[in-house]
Amino acid sequence: QQQQQQQQQQQRPAKGGGKGGGKHDNSHRDSPLWVNIAAGEEAIPEVLEALPPETVAMSSDGGRRPLYSKVDAALKYFVGEDIGETVEYFDDPQRKDFPAVASAVKAVTHRDEGVTVAVCSTPPTWAVGVGNKARARKDAARAALAGALALQHLELGQEIDYTEFPVLEKFVQEAQAARDAAAQ
Repeated sequence: QQQQQQQQQQQRPAKGGGKGGGKHDNSHRDSPLWVNIAAGEEAIPEVLEALPPETVAMSSDGGRRPLYSKVDAALKYFVGEDIGETVEYFDDPQRKDFPAVASAVKAVTHRDEGVTVAVCSTPPTWAVGVGNKARARKDAARAALAGALALQHLELGQEIDYTEFPVLEKFVQEAQAARDAAAQ
């Protein structure tokens, strides 16, 4: 029953926050979110222009350690051994370098928080980590990127062997449910 309540809470859209000084709803923390940079008025950053405008994001305070511990294995599975040559991270704690991304995140979370944008060159994909601490943002960006790459594989009809990173499968299922909920 407790697990059902947690799943229902994770599927609820984030509420609250904003400028009114009210309480922040943290139900979005450590759960996959969907952001769309085409929906805002800000210019799309050059590094993201050729990529789809919608992607996976995750707001974190470090609560998904089992997932974070398996992210490198998942990224190697999707992009190969040399992650450093394929994936680039852009940390934007003040939301000045990627205002379109920050606005898209705020539209979902109703909070102003720093972002880390993860961009994969092959296959071309991107994702976002959100949080107040640099480490939490990067961990979340890495996990969101692994989830985005997994979803891309599934959309292409490719099977994924989750043996080395079984926690990613649950994250991908949560991301699919979040996308379905956002589309309604």
